[in-house]
Amino acid sequence: MSRAKFSRGASLLEVLVVLVILAIGIFAFISLYPSGFLAIKRTGQSGAATRLAEQELERLKGREDTLPYAIVPIRYEDRNGNRVMLINPQNAPNDLEPQPGDDLGDPDLLPYVSGSNRIRRIIGERVNIPLPSPIVARNTPSQGSVYITAFAPVEVINTVTDTNQNPLDGGLLVYGNPMQRIETEAGQPAYFLQVFQYGIDYDPDDQGPQIALRPLRFRSISYKVDYAYYVQMGGNYSVKQVSEVITLPPTDPQRPFSYWVPLQTATDDPDFAGLVPDSDTVGRLFERLPLALDWDPDYPYQYKVLNDQLGLIVFNPSSSGFYERFWRGTRPLVANVDYNARDWQIINEERSIPSDGVVRLTLSDWKQAGDLLDDQSEYAGLNLPGYGQNQPDVVMIDLLSGAVAAYRQGTLIPGSGFDPRAQINYQQGVLRFPTDGDRDTTMVGRKIRVLYKVNDEWALSVQKAVHRYYISGSLVMPYDACAFDNSSPNFSTRLFFNRSEAGKSVMLREYWYADANGAQKRGSGGLFRISDTAAENGLHYIDLRDRHSTAVSWDSSVTGVALKGVQGVSLKVRLTYRPSGQRTIKLDFDAVVNRKD
Repeated sequence: MSRAKFSRGASLLEVLVVLVILAIGIFAFISLYPSGFLAIKRTGQSGAATRLAEQELERLKGREDTLPYAIVPIRYEDRNGNRVMLINPQNAPNDLEPQPGDDLGDPDLLPYVSGSNRIRRIIGERVNIPLPSPIVARNTPSQGSVYITAFAPVEVINTVTDTNQNPLDGGLLVYGNPMQRIETEAGQPAYFLQVFQYGIDYDPDDQGPQIALRPLRFRSISYKVDYAYYVQMGGNYSVKQVSEVITLPPTDPQRPFSYWVPLQTATDDPDFAGLVPDSDTVGRLFERLPLALDWDPDYPYQYKVLNDQLGLIVFNPSSSGFYERFWRGTRPLVANVDYNARDWQIINEERSIPSDGVVRLTLSDWKQAGDLLDDQSEYAGLNLPGYGQNQPDVVMIDLLSGAVAAYRQGTLIPGSGFDPRAQINYQQGVLRFPTDGDRDTTMVGRKIRVLYKVNDEWALSVQKAVHRYYISGSLVMPYDACAFDNSSPNFSTRLFFNRSEAGKSVMLREYWYADANGAQKRGSGGLFRISDTAAENGLHYIDLRDRHSTAVSWDSSVTGVALKGVQGVSLKVRLTYRPSGQRTIKLDFDAVVNRKD
């Protein structure tokens, strides 16, 4: 008889015992690691987020002609009970933790002055105004030149601007090309200034800081004035940099002539110690109209915010193809947009809905309203304007019509612009749309943008170097300046920048230096990286010797200047997240990008 006949398998009890022992071993092995299964989950999330960041970097590289002038850190001050936003050049890119007093005692402000949201002011995003097209939206004229901002959602402050009420709290501003600066004496007649010029006096006699601007005869006109001023506190000097809106009333029946008006923000600062020379720029402000109001065909400087969550702006059709006067003749009207990215933790992705109706977003583990947060409070939602206490946790925007569908805990919020009939799986990050219905009701084939937040405070933010830095005569300087320091032989080959520019790359268009043999040398197109660490003077720098090892000093003897043209070429997409009980972790993706002029 064969031996196989007497062999038998393991009993069910034996199998169960083995499985229990194996399970105990697996859990014991995982428990050896601090994060256990959470670490495995986070690794998968990091891989997906990396792909999202790389896609974002490629998207921005593809729109070089509309990249912003700069993306800068901001802080807030309290001025007589009013919140004023200031650019903060002392905030380094890696300063992610909130600082004492940043929230002005308002806990609702804390998320917007900490982490990646410390750097969220978009300055000078350029708009080459497109051709007019039909607009598919309610309460809106049928024609307009449509533009979508590079980043969304954006903050929109519904403020009526005049000389006494300025949107210094981070509102969206749309303005034209920079005007020509004319240095003159405050108090003197300024009637000679043209509509594309302004006058400024950096050292007025006991009259406070003033600027000369030209009104219009038959309608009011507003100007956006950017400038920096010195403040003195305890014997030390520093710089504050602000944007101020000045509105001039019509002069009819009188002819319009330029006149002097105060720079109110600087005037109201008790620590004001003088304007920073060459820090000022002025642009003509576009009028923001309500959606239902008709365009003025004779005044191209108009726009409307069609959808602030999408960053959708529409311009007066007459602005497309319009040429304006400037000091060299005429030029096409170009708009520039300043705004705050509302919250870098709001992830936004665009998807086309496939035939099976299933849309899988890049990240999973979405926050849902009512979820318990680390501080034992409940997650309230995306904190978007217009929803009050009933905040959505997921928003879907139809990119064809601009209509918005807002969801809270998987349920459509009443009053939404449309109903996509979506089912939301927050844990998996999946949307499911029905595939039945006719052409007007089905979502299949439509393109949508989805806004959501992810647990562990995931954020996808963008940083960009200043497009052009000017040479300052002082080391106490605005964010968009650089300076030489001759106080030490160790600084003879260095060019200094503010802390906000640490780690960014710049290109020197043309420069001259002396080498160890006393010979004069010329360089052009030099690419340098600003140091991550500060020098003894507290500033960050580039060093000629990083590219020219024999250089001993800058040399201005050839042309009278040692340097012509300093251009920022850094573009960085940053992923950050904060695991429970830990510090913020960051992943950076860099590119060298030159914004087109």
